Amino acid sequence: MSNKVTVTLDGRRYRLAAEEDPAYMEEVAAFVDQQLKDVRQGNQFRSGVDCATVTALNLADTLFKERATAEDLRLQLKQALDDTRKAEQKLREYKRNQRNQNNATRRNQKNGSGKADNTSQMSLPLEDE
Repeated sequence: MSNKVTVTLDGRRYRLAAEEDPAYMEEVAAFVDQQLKDVRQGNQFRSGVDCATVTALNLADTLFKERATAEDLRLQLKQALDDTRKAEQKLREYKRNQRNQNNATRRNQKNGSGKADNTSQMSLPLEDE
């Protein structure tokens, strides 16, 4: 179903039909109209076509820059996610190693060997007295 709305761009009325909500279409048209006014205000154009062309170029420039920014953000997010996955993997490996060391220590203690597994012990340097 197509929604219809009448908008004014650069002093001319246009009838738009689209699937989008009429309020959205009006918001887009108001934005474009303001861009046209901004371009016309700063320049002396002989025709509305020249004004519309410069406005279209400005909007396309903004679009391309926003796309580049969005792509940069996507790459940063991907890198952050990759870094998080690597950190999670290291944490899982660390926990697994700790469990293995704890199990080995318990086995040694249970077997009465009296010695703990060296891999689970930490030593600190003693200060000279």
